[in-house]
Amino acid sequence: PPDGALGSAGFVPGVPRFGVPDQQETDASLGVANLHDGVGATALPSGLAIAATWNEDLAEAGGAMIGAEARAKGFNVMLA
Repeated sequence: PPDGALGSAGFVPGVPRFGVPDQQETDASLGVANLHDGVGATALPSGLAIAATWNEDLAEAGGAMIGAEARAKGFNVMLA
């Protein structure tokens, strides 16, 4: 991966002189994917399985958990 990249779904270098940070991208609809950090990620059931529960609170909690995990791993763009 390029210098500064976390090595996941994508990386776009920032523009420091304009205050634009690097874009660290992950494909995180079912969990935070990063094959290069050596640390696992929490895996969630498929979107169809979550939808089949009709439990909006469960779906929201899963989304919040993925967002928090992505942020903790250093990602700032989710291709979810």
